[in-house]
Amino acid sequence: MPPITQFSKPADVSMADEWFEIAVPGHFWMARRFEVLRALLVNEQLDSLRIGEIGCGSGAVLRQFRDQLGADVDGFDLNLYALEHGHDSDGSLNLFCYDIHDRREELREAYDGLVLFDVIEHIDDDVAFLDSVRHHLRPGGFVAVNVPGSMKLFSAYDEVAGHVRRYEPATLVELARRAGFTVEQWTWWGRPLRPIARLRKRVVAKMPRDKVIERGFKPPGRLGNTLLRMLTRMERIPQQHGGCSLMAILRYDGGVTQ
Repeated sequence: MPPITQFSKPADVSMADEWFEIAVPGHFWMARRFEVLRALLVNEQLDSLRIGEIGCGSGAVLRQFRDQLGADVDGFDLNLYALEHGHDSDGSLNLFCYDIHDRREELREAYDGLVLFDVIEHIDDDVAFLDSVRHHLRPGGFVAVNVPGSMKLFSAYDEVAGHVRRYEPATLVELARRAGFTVEQWTWWGRPLRPIARLRKRVVAKMPRDKVIERGFKPPGRLGNTLLRMLTRMERIPQQHGGCSLMAILRYDGGVTQ
């Protein structure tokens, strides 16, 4: 079991535990998501910054940062199951059980950058959540946000995964503004996967709920994962022409929210 610093009591989160068992760094979708992040932050020297991931789950993104960029990233989550069953072979990830609404003083403005990958769609009050995120970010710092895109794709998969909503570009920009951030840049991604997402919506509609996550997210074998990985790369980033997910880089200038 990896060492975990406990700042807050563990709590139930709106997230299917079985998702963490599938979401390994080599999963085609996980790999492409990290590529999109790197494309949007190409001018940042990420290995020289203090970065934290809020909603780190089992640590797949922490591993991507370390293995691909040589960057140590602090990981925060309230899901103790995910933290304890993480993808951490050597026990060296920096893991914290922490509720960001606690706003610990030693973490005030502690980070140059924060990563929120597929987190805020699980949160009822996403504005309040981002407001607490700001407590931990230095003025001028960035927040990298990834969310599922387009309510037209909302399905039983989203419900079982614990999604409250999917986002459109305009709603994501408005959310950022209300929480005191500006959107520096944004992109759709996963456009080649959109037909598959529409098919998934039909397939899982009447499926037993305990089968939805595996059927809706697990690649069909190693070859299938490789082919889907190739498919995901058939788009340029950034692009504003549609897709399955949205990623945005938010900036906080230290001003007062409106």
